[in-house]
Amino acid sequence: MEHALSPNEKQKGCLSTRTSVDSRHLTAIVAASPLSLLRDPRIHRVLGANAVSSIGSGVTMIAVPWIIVQRPGGAWIFGYATAAVTLALVFLLPYYGWLLDRHSRKAVLLAGELFGLLATTGFLALAVVRGEFATWHLVGIFSAGTLYYTIHYPALFAFNQEVFELAQYRQLAGLVEVQGQTASVIAGGLAAVLIGRIDLSALLGLSTVSYLLSFLILRTLPYVRSIERLPSNLSALQQIGEGWRYLGERPGFAIFLLCAFVPFVGVMLSNYLFPIYASQALQAGPVVFGAGEVTFAVGSILAGLTIPRLLESIGSYRTVLFTVAIFAAAAGLLALFPTVFLYLVLNAMLGWGNAGSRVARSTIILTAVPNSLIGRVNVLFNLLERLLRTIVLLYLTSQVERLGAPFGFGLVAVMAGLAWMGVALSRKSVAAA
Repeated sequence: MEHALSPNEKQKGCLSTRTSVDSRHLTAIVAASPLSLLRDPRIHRVLGANAVSSIGSGVTMIAVPWIIVQRPGGAWIFGYATAAVTLALVFLLPYYGWLLDRHSRKAVLLAGELFGLLATTGFLALAVVRGEFATWHLVGIFSAGTLYYTIHYPALFAFNQEVFELAQYRQLAGLVEVQGQTASVIAGGLAAVLIGRIDLSALLGLSTVSYLLSFLILRTLPYVRSIERLPSNLSALQQIGEGWRYLGERPGFAIFLLCAFVPFVGVMLSNYLFPIYASQALQAGPVVFGAGEVTFAVGSILAGLTIPRLLESIGSYRTVLFTVAIFAAAAGLLALFPTVFLYLVLNAMLGWGNAGSRVARSTIILTAVPNSLIGRVNVLFNLLERLLRTIVLLYLTSQVERLGAPFGFGLVAVMAGLAWMGVALSRKSVAAA
C-alpha cells in the first residue's frame, strides 16, 4: 500500500549532499514552460518504469497482507513482522544514503529493481517447490517489498535530482506525485478484482515481470555522474549528528516538525490496521479492502490539486494545522463508526490529510532549513518516525486481537490530536525559523 509510499515522503530518506531547490531559483522554476519537461524523452522513461514497478509490486503488497491476516494468528504475525522490518530499516537508511552519496545513482536504482526481481522470484520458486505458500513465505515477500520501496524511491529521487535541470524540478515533483498516486489507484483496483480470483503465484508472476520491465526501461536512460556532486567526508552517523545539532538549537521548530510528521506515522500504522479492520470489523472481503486503497489514493490526488491553492490562501503553517486536524478526525471516525461506506470516504480523508500535511511541511522545511542540512534533517526525522512507528506498532500488535482494529485507529486519532496541539503551540517557533 502506498499510502505510505507517496514520492514526497519517500524523498525524505535521501542523504545526498546535492542541494534541493532554494529561493534563488524559485523565479526560474515558476517561469519554466509547463510543457518543457514533457518534451524530454527521459521523463517518459522515468515515469513509465516507475509506474510499471509500482503497479506490479503494489498489487502484491496489497494481496499479501490480506492473505496473512486471514490465517490463524495472522494479525499477530503480520504486526510483529512489520515492526521487525521497520526497526531493521532504522539501521539501514543512514548507510544507504551514504551509499547513494558515493556511487552511480543509476547503478543503485537498477540494483533496487534487480533486488525486487530476485527476491520475488526466489520466494515464488520456494512456494512452487513446497506446493503452497507458507506463512513465512508471505512474510518474506512482504518484507522484501517493503525493503524495495525503501531503497527504490530515495534512489529515484536522487537520480532525478542529478540528471534533470533545477528549473524542471518543481514540475518533475508534480509529475512523479501524480504518477505515483495514479499507480496506487490502478494497483488497488486490480487487487480488489484479482484477490481471491486468481492464485497468488500469478500475482507474484506479475510482480516479477514488472520489476524486469522497469529494469529494462531504466537501463536505457542516459546518465553521466555530475562533476558537482562530491561525496561528503562525513560518516553516516556524523551526518545525522549535524541534523541533530541543528534541531537542538531550535527545540520549538523541532517539535513542530515532529508533530507534522505524525500523519505519515499514522498512515504507516494504518497499513497494518486496514486489512484487519476490513476483514474483522467490517466483515468484508478483498473487494472492499482494495476499494479502500483506491479511495485513499484518490484523496491523495485531490490533495495534489487543492493543497497548492490552500497554501496560497492561508499559508503553509495554517495548512499543516488544518490537514492534521482532518487526518485526526478521519481516524477518530473510523474508530467510532466501522461501516463500509465510511471506511471508503474516510480513507480518502486520510489520504488528503496525509498528503496535504506532507506538502505544507515540506514547503516549510525548504524555506527554513539551510540547503546543506535539508537531507540530514530529513533523514533524522525519518529515523525518529520509524522508531516511533515501531514502538506503537508493537503495542498495537499485542492488543489488536483483544481490542480490535477500531481501537488501533482510535490510538492513531489520539496521536494525531496531540500532534495538532503541538503544531498549534509551536507557531512562534515556525515563524522564527
